[in-house]
Amino acid sequence: MKAFRVTTSSHGFKVDKVADSRAHEALKQYLLGLRHFGLVRAGRSFIRKPLKTFASSNITRSYYRFHIAEKQSFLNHMSEYGFNDSSIEWSENKPYQPRIVELPAKEKWAPRENQLNPIDYIADETNGPWGKLLPAMTGSGKGAMTMFALSRRNVLPILLVRPMYMDKWMLEVRDFFDIPEDSIISIQGSGELKKMIELQAAGKLTARFIIISNKTYQSWISSFEKTKESQFRKTWKCTPENFFEFMRAGFRVMDEVHQDFHLNFKIDTYTHVNDSISLSATLMTKDPFLRSRYELAYPHAKRCEVGPLNKYIDSSAYLYQFREPERIRTTEYGSTTYSHLAFEESILKNPVLTENYFDMIAGLVEIDFVRIKDEGEKFVVFCARIQMCRALCKYLKQRFSQYDIRTYVGSEDGGPKDPYENLIEPVGRITTYGSAGTAQDVPMLRTNIMTISMDSLAGNIQVLGRTRVMKNGNTPRFVYTVAENIPKHMLHHKGREEILKQRARSYRVRFHDKPI
Repeated sequence: MKAFRVTTSSHGFKVDKVADSRAHEALKQYLLGLRHFGLVRAGRSFIRKPLKTFASSNITRSYYRFHIAEKQSFLNHMSEYGFNDSSIEWSENKPYQPRIVELPAKEKWAPRENQLNPIDYIADETNGPWGKLLPAMTGSGKGAMTMFALSRRNVLPILLVRPMYMDKWMLEVRDFFDIPEDSIISIQGSGELKKMIELQAAGKLTARFIIISNKTYQSWISSFEKTKESQFRKTWKCTPENFFEFMRAGFRVMDEVHQDFHLNFKIDTYTHVNDSISLSATLMTKDPFLRSRYELAYPHAKRCEVGPLNKYIDSSAYLYQFREPERIRTTEYGSTTYSHLAFEESILKNPVLTENYFDMIAGLVEIDFVRIKDEGEKFVVFCARIQMCRALCKYLKQRFSQYDIRTYVGSEDGGPKDPYENLIEPVGRITTYGSAGTAQDVPMLRTNIMTISMDSLAGNIQVLGRTRVMKNGNTPRFVYTVAENIPKHMLHHKGREEILKQRARSYRVRFHDKPI
């Protein structure tokens, strides 16, 4: 009798039918090494606890799923407990025949010279199916390069993406492919997912491009893990384990894979698909454990070579001082970790300070946008709190009444979120990093003012990248603010200075003329 079964798929492998108590113990020990630790609030303090495990299992622990890149490590571990090839029942999910679809690009689209190699990389059928990553910098056209490659492959693609990016992708796919609009479908919510699966089961699904909310897909996986499979199959025509094969999808696309990385990693453990590509300009972190997971899922040797950085932004640090820095709170109660939310809350509690802070930001808008603005150009200001965005927007609308200035923020206290048009249409938009810091492109964005002090390597690069190469030939500007007498700001400033000296066309330091 075999000790357990291993079933391999394109992106993951499943361990089940565990019949040996020693194998259970060996599995338990292996899983301990896949935990990611972090600080969790406990009363008025924080303690270090495991946050997530980079593996999957159902609620009864009758199976475990791991990333395919972990297979040899897993087998080596199990061999230390006396389990070798002869102890294991092996099974393999083979490549399948995907549905062929025509995905012609519209005549107006042609790839740039520097996009040709990445397109070849994505379209190559021999370098997958897992681990393919396009790490091209923001503004390089990762979406367009992916669509050019898909138009070559002509197999059904499924894109998994955050809900906030679905409208953007829908617009871009419709604009790129010369196919009927109703052949591009967007799936959000279990009801829509179930309807699509049932259409496929009935042979009536005619979609040529499918966009699915990764949160919807996450909920579906969670439901599968909490339900007996026999019961689950009474409701669903397929499971997460065979979804892509059932849909006859030939290509899986993940956008901004650095976001929701644990979820995307978990999806890999369930995925069996013929080919895939993941997109991110900033799959990087200072966290050693997460860095090891990034390298496991997307080894550098498998990533696309994207060439030198395109340095096109004039950048600057804008340093200022508080009159009473001791009144500025920079941490949440019980924590030692910097919080810009707490920082902004301190400012908003003081009307005089708020006025001075807003006046300083308005000065940046005046110098770095109003005085240099050409026709059709726009600006953005990033804040941390929705409340701060709304208050600053009100102030700037009064100060610059000649311009259309709006907030673009998410829901607050259950209210509606701002429409996508608020990001795209106005001259000025006041927004948060969560709403527009990643994967959101504002046409003709001349000036980017970042008031949030942050230590995240990926986050700082993403915000910088919201400012794209301008079609009118003008040089865009990026300005970030630094409170000189807030120690964490100065610490973050050093890291950002290093990033900008590497990635921007120019970098300089400027100073506010008086304390606020």
